[in-house]
Amino acid sequence: APVTAVLGNGDYFRGYQKYSRIEVVNFDLIKILLTHQYPAYGETSQELENRIHLCSPQIIVSGHTHTPVHQQEKETLYFNPGSAGNTLYYADKSVGLLTIHPHNNGAYSVNAEIIKLEVF
Repeated sequence: APVTAVLGNGDYFRGYQKYSRIEVVNFDLIKILLTHQYPAYGETSQELENRIHLCSPQIIVSGHTHTPVHQQEKETLYFNPGSAGNTLYYADKSVGLLTIHPHNNGAYSVNAEIIKLEVF
């Protein structure tokens, strides 16, 4: 399956230069903006604000805080799946699942779920 990834503030591995800090993925009529920054908490840049303004995404997926967030603001869903790995910032581990349901009339619905992981 295709994978789209963006760089975070600590991602300096061999070959990291081929990744960008912001990507936009299109699923039919839905635009999903991927970024490490979190615009709803003020973690933003002029580049991010410009991309949001230009593409008007329905969903913004981010990471930076490692804290799960599922927040609807007007027409935009802000979604942070949290962190499944070790982190100093948030004790619980989680992943996110976005499911897009197309309807016959051309509309769609989005189910966003944060799934807490058990740590053994």
